[in-house]
Amino acid sequence: MEGPMTQGDKESTLEQVMGLATKLAMAIPKARLTVPELQEHFGSPVLGRLVEQGLGARPNAIDIDLVRRAIPPRIVQPDIKLSGDEEIRRRYPAGFFMIVQAGIDLFLLHRIAHLFGAGFNYHKDPWVFEEGYGVWAADGSGCRVQRILTTECEIFFPDPREWLIPGSKGGNRDDCLEMQLQFGRKNLPPGWKCRELSVETLVLAAFERHRQTGEYPLRLDNARCTNRYGSAFWLKGGVFASTGFNVRDWSKDGGNTHLGALRCAVRSRRNRSA
Repeated sequence: MEGPMTQGDKESTLEQVMGLATKLAMAIPKARLTVPELQEHFGSPVLGRLVEQGLGARPNAIDIDLVRRAIPPRIVQPDIKLSGDEEIRRRYPAGFFMIVQAGIDLFLLHRIAHLFGAGFNYHKDPWVFEEGYGVWAADGSGCRVQRILTTECEIFFPDPREWLIPGSKGGNRDDCLEMQLQFGRKNLPPGWKCRELSVETLVLAAFERHRQTGEYPLRLDNARCTNRYGSAFWLKGGVFASTGFNVRDWSKDGGNTHLGALRCAVRSRRNRSA
């Protein structure tokens, strides 16, 4: 692959990348789809050359972003458990724990939902993509739906049957944020915080819960998320009269009686106890 790549070369190579990544994802569920592993599995150097050359001497951001989506990171780490010696596990022995990997967005989750046996309730063309999903700006100059890549962390839901703080449904956003702050102070050990999640983190957790149990959390309820939508709305996630996980919008002061604050605990991997 010598010299600069034409746009046709880029599209052809990208199609090969996405095809190989999809085949490997189906052949080895929950595998880490790194370039070396793809090369080893298929005996093809095309991915290595592609990444090394960056789709040409001067790749544009869209090309690199598409390549990132074509080679998913490790999404699920089922063998990593929370030690029974951890204080939060002693307090909530039935709690649901998972590790969130960095760099995951709704584009990726939509494409690999089959790995979780899950999906969005809009299977073909999620409305968030049609509205414009990406960098959001308060003045309206960016995308309407804010994209927030996940960051590496540990997340724990004290009660897997009820992901919302009791009494938070129907409250306004300020009240819900205060309830999360108080829940964290009163009920969580040092290093863990209760806070509003991005919709990307929430969907990933909901998908993983579905992989483990065959059921979605937040049935008949919705959780508030930090992503902005337009100039006066945020996003929410839950399962309400739907067989797939639903992501919609909510207004700051809307009287949604089924919308509340997540009862969750989040800890940075850097703050993990030795």
